[in-house]
Amino acid sequence: MSASSKREYFSLKETERDVQQFRKGLDPFTNKLPLNSMDIIKVVVNTLWLLPLRLLFIAIIVCIGLIISAVAAVADPTRPLQGWRKFLIHRIGVFFNRVLIFGIGFHCIRTIGRPAPSSEAPIRVVAPHSSFFDLLLCCLDCVPTIVARADTRNIPIFGRLTDQTLKTIFVSRMDSQSRQDCYNEIISRVNSPYDWPPVLIYPEGTTTNRKCLLRFKHGAFKPQVAVQPIIIRYKNKLNTMVWTENGVGPLMSLYLTVCQFDNSVEIEYLPVYHPSEEEKDNPTLFAEHVQSLMAQSLGIPATQHSLEDIFLGREALSAHLPFWSGVIEYGALTKQHSVTLDQVKKSVRRFAVIDVNKDGFISKEDIVQYMRLNNDNNGLIDEMFDEMNQGNNKTIIFREYVTGLCNQSKCLLANEELIHSIFNLLDTDNDGIVTRQDLISLLSPLSSSSSSQSPDRYHDSFISMESYQPLSGSRERIKSCWCCVQSSCKRRRRSDDGENGECDLVHFLDIPGSWDYDQFELLVKDNLEYLILLNKLLQLHVNDDNDATTGSHSPSITTADEIELLS
Repeated sequence: MSASSKREYFSLKETERDVQQFRKGLDPFTNKLPLNSMDIIKVVVNTLWLLPLRLLFIAIIVCIGLIISAVAAVADPTRPLQGWRKFLIHRIGVFFNRVLIFGIGFHCIRTIGRPAPSSEAPIRVVAPHSSFFDLLLCCLDCVPTIVARADTRNIPIFGRLTDQTLKTIFVSRMDSQSRQDCYNEIISRVNSPYDWPPVLIYPEGTTTNRKCLLRFKHGAFKPQVAVQPIIIRYKNKLNTMVWTENGVGPLMSLYLTVCQFDNSVEIEYLPVYHPSEEEKDNPTLFAEHVQSLMAQSLGIPATQHSLEDIFLGREALSAHLPFWSGVIEYGALTKQHSVTLDQVKKSVRRFAVIDVNKDGFISKEDIVQYMRLNNDNNGLIDEMFDEMNQGNNKTIIFREYVTGLCNQSKCLLANEELIHSIFNLLDTDNDGIVTRQDLISLLSPLSSSSSSQSPDRYHDSFISMESYQPLSGSRERIKSCWCCVQSSCKRRRRSDDGENGECDLVHFLDIPGSWDYDQFELLVKDNLEYLILLNKLLQLHVNDDNDATTGSHSPSITTADEIELLS
């Protein structure tokens, strides 16, 4: 290969990598800290002399802080600190907090703007949230009321003191009732006649790598009061003040930060944001406007990523996919489609089965191989792949896959008549219950009229593709749909069937024995792939009837409008 050919080859490879990186999009939950040789030498040297001194200093200050908190503790959680207790926490405590920050290495802190009193801005929103240093840096003028995870209360000594001294509001993010109680407590405090300190909230709900602002949660904006946005900028070239779900953890972040001789930071207090009447009535709009304002000041994009993207990233890792494949900007997806987190998690697992290379990309060939189709019989796959492929690429990623599923199922889920039609098609004996025998009978009309043999030739509730010989004129369409159904239940086959290509349709639908319409409706609405495949099967049934009867329709499809909807 000539030199010019090599340059062209590697240029194309680099371009392909850039395109793939662009398609992956922003991943705010991954932070790989690049340490060069000089950085490693500095960390090793500082570990030997600087780390022990700072750890000793930090331990002394923390002990003093715990003593101050214990003295000022008040058991009544409904009242703020008063008198000498308030002075002890909000003056002496703030002083020792600044000493602690200095001991960690934040020698010079630059501030822009001024912190507003709680009478002017009862709530402070801080972003981007990247580490526990954010909390220390937000306590330079007073000790605010913080919103913390519920398990913080169970930490020995510290949990009790945060409850009785700092009057922390605890919340469990996975408990809807706990979130509602948190909202109510925030509203109660900002509207209280007592002199509560401002409530400090991280509206992103989790830590990020500071490359974008996540979608803001509504807790800070439901009380319909003014908020003060606070921006924190870490200035170190080696940004160790960041820990994320996929990357540097909290302990490593603390260790590397303490091992830096000097840590530079800038805190900007933006002007107090007073919501309009429209924003008071719409917390989502209020949150979006504050998010956009803070993102503009930071010079980074405001996205619709959320905590749910972390859960999907974990699901991807458990399915042996790269973490980034589960980061789909979940907030943008739910804005356009009525989809739940559990539905998307199920789609992650199905995507992982198709992705044999486990690299986060699937091609049309991967789907054909998974569906066990010949190249001449993949018209259905071409149609499904093209609907998911957003950029005319050779591969699709999970974000494109799940968005395509949602786009295809959106009109199907909104049409109750269609679900009724599918159920009626399955309910061959019209008894309101779909059984295994109904599923077997469903495919019988698709075989040739000259064939009197039952598709279940062995009477074992299993059907093979060979049972449909000879097939009618729509053979290839039926075979494509059959292979889709076959692949979907491939993982649920009986272990002794091996590679015989037979599948149990009842197991495919995850329902033991039989189910009524309500159970069936819940099933198809919870599994987007199932609804799409059953709709394809219904279309084939209607088209096959039309071919055989010169225009007469299936008994379950009685109007031309319904036929047009299915096509």
